[in-house]
Amino acid sequence: MLNRSAHRLPALSGALMLALSTGTAQASSLLPGVFETSDAVLGTGVGIGDPEGLAIIGDTLYVVDDDNADGGTAALFAIDLNTHITSRIDLGFQGTGSTLSLLDVGTLTPGGVVEFTFIDGAGGLNFAPGDGFIIELDNDIPGATSAPDLTLGTFDAGFTTLLDTDDDSSSLGNGVAPALGGTVNTDGTINIRVSGFPDFDFDGNDDISPTTPHGEAGNFDVFGTILDDSPAGLASRLDDLEGLAASPTSLFLGGEDRAGGAALIVEIDPITGAVLNAFKPDITDPDALTFFDGRLFAGGSDTLSELDPTDGTVLNQSTFSFSDFEIEGLAYDGSALLVGNNIDPESILRVDPDTFAVLGTLGEDLLPITDPVGLAFSETLGIVLSDPDIGTSDFGQIASFQPTAPIPLPAPAWLLLSGLAALALVRRRAA
Repeated sequence: MLNRSAHRLPALSGALMLALSTGTAQASSLLPGVFETSDAVLGTGVGIGDPEGLAIIGDTLYVVDDDNADGGTAALFAIDLNTHITSRIDLGFQGTGSTLSLLDVGTLTPGGVVEFTFIDGAGGLNFAPGDGFIIELDNDIPGATSAPDLTLGTFDAGFTTLLDTDDDSSSLGNGVAPALGGTVNTDGTINIRVSGFPDFDFDGNDDISPTTPHGEAGNFDVFGTILDDSPAGLASRLDDLEGLAASPTSLFLGGEDRAGGAALIVEIDPITGAVLNAFKPDITDPDALTFFDGRLFAGGSDTLSELDPTDGTVLNQSTFSFSDFEIEGLAYDGSALLVGNNIDPESILRVDPDTFAVLGTLGEDLLPITDPVGLAFSETLGIVLSDPDIGTSDFGQIASFQPTAPIPLPAPAWLLLSGLAALALVRRRAA
């Protein structure tokens, strides 16, 4: 819900017509129209496979690529809008942030479930109750005759409750090995069970045919690491990158903590990629970010939040009461937030940054690309959008445009009624 204690709502009078303010349309010589992210504008040999978040600092457009086509790792691209020269920083954020230690080895048989309990000192790791950890399995052992499709579950003390499950998130193995994050149990243990796909309740049976044992068999290794919650440690676990925002001197990256999936925001130097800060904001999805005047905004699902840019504390928050609304892009046009909706029909809302009131909208028919995910804004380019999947190649699209006419949004019924009531009151007083 919107926290109105920190912001005063504007006075209302008359029946208001709210519109998206626009300037005169102008062609941009810097980033004209729409281009695919494999085009020559990016330079020889450069391709952005999954363009998500966008941000602009000066004459540089930054693009976060969560699954770069050139190597499969997260990357940050910087496009000089004057020269089109493109540079790339590989973001080593999809590892665990620490060297994995071998904790144990196991052998799975058809219908079997293997159970492990690790205590302080396992694999040379030191840990205590409440410490964060990641467990990764390797199912592709050199010399082995099979690579079993594994499932992994973490359990509380005494194995009384299944806490989480996974089947294919490991950075090790052949793509069907699992990984999970969690916190050390109150008794100082890390408890896991390993079974074969698709057994996710760890009774040894195929969940699709509950009376049939799973058929997976083979050897596997269990690796683990204890997590470092310093800024560098948090940054090293950043995964599923989507949000991107720019301050005058830094970039904010939004994604998930690979250990448990919590929201995570990392601030980096835009030139070197060095980690400046990192924190876990008290929100669900930092899919979209924007920053201006020292203020950081985050959007995800149907919720928009203002956050403290140093630690992620929620300062203001509102949920949009629209059906089929999913925030995927955020920008600031100098006076209002631009909020991108990625659910068909796609749109861009113009929103007051203090009250979160909707001031206007751009409909799908005015957008130059079909699946807007990233949003940025500059006075020269206007609105810049990214589309990660155009369906015709392994690359996406980036487009810039400036709307040529204001698009009105009818005022809500309560606003119209309050305006009419105010007008009637004025007329009665005049009489």
